[in-house]
Amino acid sequence: STDEPALMFGRLGRSRSDSGIIRCDKSFMLLLAEFEGRLEREGLKWMGVREISNTVHAFGVMGVTSKLLFDIVEKDAERIM
Repeated sequence: STDEPALMFGRLGRSRSDSGIIRCDKSFMLLLAEFEGRLEREGLKWMGVREISNTVHAFGVMGVTSKLLFDIVEKDAERIM
């Protein structure tokens, strides 16, 4: 489903006090790598505007950076806006 990454990252982002632990967790790192792999293959066309927004927000809350995600969001800004 297109909203699955946004839901997963959003739920993780709610644990603000645990965000440092989450960012270092091997399972989270694998999830992030899988997400970025899909971004490389498909771009953002498989995600809706709300899902993109929620994912970017969750990353911000957790202090997670993904240059790939932010670069793709910038390139696809016209569709997103």
